[in-house]
Amino acid sequence: MTASETSTQRNWFRRLIAPPRFVNEEKTRAAQYLNAILIASIVLLGARVSVGLAGNRYLPASDLPLVGLLATLIVLLITMRLGYVRAASIALLGIALTIMVYVASSSEGIHDGAFFVLTALVVMASLLINWKASAVVT
Repeated sequence: MTASETSTQRNWFRRLIAPPRFVNEEKTRAAQYLNAILIASIVLLGARVSVGLAGNRYLPASDLPLVGLLATLIVLLITMRLGYVRAASIALLGIALTIMVYVASSSEGIHDGAFFVLTALVVMASLLINWKASAVVT
């Protein structure tokens, strides 16, 4: 492999993970945060699903919701890149809030980590949308 091929591959990867830029600075800022959250979530969830597949020749039924969530996150990433940053942010927050409220309600006490994540979702709403969304999530 030549140096130019390596450079081309690096540039392709950088373009793949780079957040989109918009004329509106606020939309670009929200897209940067959302891009980082979605890519990290896709990589981590993809690794989890891959580990589930590595031990079996087929996907366990318990991993099917994770595959659905992974597909949804990929759709949200595409939606954000098409310019619908606010819609993708609202959908991500709605999905995360629904999942975490379910986990927190089914836990055995207030010491569960799901309550910490619910607090993080309030901050995420403020970063991705605005302070009014943060108040609604609270």
